[in-house]
Amino acid sequence: MNIEKKYLLVRAKINDINREDEFKNGLVSIGWSKGVSFKNLTREEFEKIFDYKGKTAITQIINFISLKSEDIILTPSIEEKKLYVYKVKSEYSYIKEKEQSGNPHSVKVELLKIIKYTDLPENLKKVIAASRRPVTNIEKYSKNIDMLYSERLQKKEILYLELKNKSLEILKECLDSKNESVKIQAALGILNYLN
Repeated sequence: MNIEKKYLLVRAKINDINREDEFKNGLVSIGWSKGVSFKNLTREEFEKIFDYKGKTAITQIINFISLKSEDIILTPSIEEKKLYVYKVKSEYSYIKEKEQSGNPHSVKVELLKIIKYTDLPENLKKVIAASRRPVTNIEKYSKNIDMLYSERLQKKEILYLELKNKSLEILKECLDSKNESVKIQAALGILNYLN
């Protein structure tokens, strides 16, 4: 696990307010409007503001406001079957003007990559489907997440495509073989690929 970096899953639509376009434009925000900045508050101060000891909500807020530059945020698209991977570019800020719209707590982000759900590892698909909270700590999956946008993965994708294309060419050539067994195996290989 990468301890130096935080990894959060942040939902773009909470309380029927869709903020996906705002996220895409470089500002990821959360709700919990209380008319005050949450910067440097202690857990006890949060409990007074929220008038209850809601550990889950307070933990979500603390995870979000403690984001630093270079931390990673994943956001599932609301309408598309895609996942947006952002790198945090600023510390937490409170934007008083956004208090009325319900999302005054934000960080600036840079889009790193957009990934189709079908290309995600199974464990990330499951955590995205299972987590319905506005903010979820997903540091446990840091290695999988880093692989999603790393240059090394892009090199692996290129190598995979090159090898796949070369394999298909070999299979095509084998279709012209004089050996019936080789022809059948090549045909089966191509059919497997097409299905």
